[in-house]
Amino acid sequence: PFTFGRCNKLIDNYLTSIRKVSELSFPNNLSVMKRIGELNVEVKLLKAECRPWAEENARLKDEVLALRIELAEAQENYHLVNEMVAKLIKEGKPSV
Repeated sequence: PFTFGRCNKLIDNYLTSIRKVSELSFPNNLSVMKRIGELNVEVKLLKAECRPWAEENARLKDEVLALRIELAEAQENYHLVNEMVAKLIKEGKPSV
């Protein structure tokens, strides 16, 4: 049921009136390779502009990590001091 007949009406009859098919191109008639080259340059420029931000971001992440470690240590020391004070109070010794 899906076999084609001898003549293909679409090609033989209806497309014969088309004289020229438009050619697709990039803006300003740039070739594909030239446009790819321009895009590569733009990407390199963007990476160069973003590099200082990325370095600053990495430095800030390191600082945040160091502060989190310092905070965890301070919290642990706070709990240790509270436990010592509670123990001294329980034993009836005067606190400092």
